[in-house]
Amino acid sequence: MSIHTELEGRRWIGFLKAFIERALNSGYSFRRVIDIAMDVRDSTSLPTCAIIYGHVEGRAGEVSCQSTT
Repeated sequence: MSIHTELEGRRWIGFLKAFIERALNSGYSFRRVIDIAMDVRDSTSLPTCAIIYGHVEGRAGEVSCQSTT
């Protein structure tokens, strides 16, 4: 899940705070994407897939989607 400072960090701060507290209390943890990338950067066993532009219901415009072919 990505967090956008212009929305979740301002307008939805109460919701975001409650979400983080509930997630932590449920045993989840949070990591930065760069830290995850550094952990797996030299791995040769990561699965790959094709990425295409597509549409997601409820989202405006095109987004990157995993190809099913």
